[in-house]
Amino acid sequence: MVLGLFFGLLLGGGQAFAGDAQAALEQAREASNLVRSAERHFHSGRLEQARDELAQAEALLEAAEAEGDLPQVRGARSRFDRLNQNVQRRLEQAAPEQPGAPAAPATAAPRMSGAQARDYRLVDQDMRRTRDRLTTPRWWDLSQSDRDQRLAQATTEADEFRARLDALNAALDPALLQADPVHNSEAGLTEIRELIAQRRDETEPAEEVPPAVAAALELKQTLLDLHQAHRGRFQGVHGNSMVHGTSIEEQLQVGRDAMAQLDALDGEVIPAIQPTMRAIAEHYGETAMAINNSLHALGLSNEHHFGSQFMDLYRGMENTARSRSASAQDLVRRASMFTDHIESFSEEMRLRRLGEAREMLVLGQAFDPTDPELNQLLAQVDVQYAAMEERIERDIDARQWVTDIGDFAGPGQTDELARAALEFFRGAPAWNPAGRGVEVLAVSIQGQWDVANRDLFGRPIQWRVPVHMVMTNHDMKEDNIARVYELSVLAREGSPSQPVKAAPFVDYWVGNSWNMRLSNVPAQP
Repeated sequence: MVLGLFFGLLLGGGQAFAGDAQAALEQAREASNLVRSAERHFHSGRLEQARDELAQAEALLEAAEAEGDLPQVRGARSRFDRLNQNVQRRLEQAAPEQPGAPAAPATAAPRMSGAQARDYRLVDQDMRRTRDRLTTPRWWDLSQSDRDQRLAQATTEADEFRARLDALNAALDPALLQADPVHNSEAGLTEIRELIAQRRDETEPAEEVPPAVAAALELKQTLLDLHQAHRGRFQGVHGNSMVHGTSIEEQLQVGRDAMAQLDALDGEVIPAIQPTMRAIAEHYGETAMAINNSLHALGLSNEHHFGSQFMDLYRGMENTARSRSASAQDLVRRASMFTDHIESFSEEMRLRRLGEAREMLVLGQAFDPTDPELNQLLAQVDVQYAAMEERIERDIDARQWVTDIGDFAGPGQTDELARAALEFFRGAPAWNPAGRGVEVLAVSIQGQWDVANRDLFGRPIQWRVPVHMVMTNHDMKEDNIARVYELSVLAREGSPSQPVKAAPFVDYWVGNSWNMRLSNVPAQP
């Protein structure tokens, strides 16, 4: 079991050992390269350069030796030692001797440690990745947003590299600030900043664009401009009726505003966009899919907004025509509700409703002058109005004032009750608005006493009597008109055991009404 545990630990740590050995091999390889370069400098008489490179190689070898005893490291150390001895000996021989002067004490030149050299290499590796992102051959294949993002990232990373190098330089002996690792890293950072500035200032290389592609791009830009300029003008135009409102007046006003919007679209917007829309339809298709497929065939696969913008304006043009027709049909429907049921309105409202129906139809004709149903109904409503006006006048001429019923069962006398009701109406504010010149002319009793209200047990506690009341005002007098109202006047509340069926009257109910000639109303004092 102990043996198994030993092998488990040995195997489990194998990856770490392999990683350390790989790092040592790389350091030994770099040290060997430096030794070979120093050897060339040595043979060419450049002893100072050879000494500096050997100092860097020694730092790498020390770092590699710290990782373990490897044959490659030992071989590199052996070559280093031989060359280093030769370089040191040659340097001593080259140093001039001053007679009588004491020999200067030998001082060791400062050397960069292996860890420090490795830190500079790590910065170089990171800078290489940043530089590769800026120098990719596919730079102009990237979208503008991707290029901007890469530049922003590179700028941030350059600031980070600057901070890392400043920290590394601060930890170095000042005599080493001109060493190759420092120089190389500083040069790499300078190159990155120059690349950033270059990429920001340069423009995309112009490519020769085929005529068909150029024409498509020109149409695309024209469509984009038209879309931005006119899309909002179609707001609220959805192909259905544009008439709405709770009152007749509101419906007519909303309809007039909608008519003005559609006229502006037909007169200003559609003529402006139609030529471009026609050119696109003829060359690329009439649907978003057809247009996008045509552009894709030209190599413009990224222009996917072209088709959708075309369809936005296409639907706007289409809905303009549809809204005209739908609004006209809606007004026909609304007018027909009056003309088809005109007899359900009171006499004084019939001509008004026919007049409103005619206004709706005239507005509908402005929406769509070609609608056959609308034009037919408009002709009919004029005839219907004239016939209704004639009939109303005839009925008014024929009507007579109806006096009190003759079989009134009481209690009370009809003339006394009629007089009390007349005084009640003449004193009621609702029947005497200021400035109208209202005159309540007469009242007649038209029925027996009847129950008006009951208590919770269903017992009568208030009574009413049906009456006709006739009145006129300044405007009606000019046309010899009086209006008769079918009403009930209510006595005050009593009790089930003591019913009140007598004046004074305290309230009224309103029923139907009609007009008659004022000259046919008898005087009632």
